[in-house]
Amino acid sequence: MDYNEALTAASNYLHAPKDKFKPEQFPAVNVVIGKKEPGWFTYDSNGAKLTVYFEGRVPIDKARPLVVWLVRYEVPWSQDNAAAMGKAAMQKYGTASNAPNTLPMQWCDNPSPNIGLGCPKDTSHAYLELNQTALVLTDPSWQQARFRFVDAQKKVTPGF
Repeated sequence: MDYNEALTAASNYLHAPKDKFKPEQFPAVNVVIGKKEPGWFTYDSNGAKLTVYFEGRVPIDKARPLVVWLVRYEVPWSQDNAAAMGKAAMQKYGTASNAPNTLPMQWCDNPSPNIGLGCPKDTSHAYLELNQTALVLTDPSWQQARFRFVDAQKKVTPGF
């Protein structure tokens, strides 16, 4: 999902106008794209905060230069809010992949076969994690693609 797609999806899902979503105020040059692009946008409403983070798309796509790699939703910490987040997450996503553990709760397609260990934190699999009052969806493959892209730019053939 690119920047505009993510903004439209978040706006539609939260029933909030797009101008209520705030992009990164002082973006740096994206090393993949070679120009300044926002690395995130946020939305705050009544203490709840959604932040969507972006990477430069690899392979490069000039029409869709950014891609979502992490989405974070959080509410202010309280025991009631933590319990409500856990209950809502289990209703929506089912039993956690690391059940019976509940701190954090994790969901993924290929959890560890060892009960309670949950999702591998490798670089090729997306996972969802709830830690108290923060729910984070991470797809590290996009970040790893950027690392490989940057490393490839540094490649030098010795000339001696």
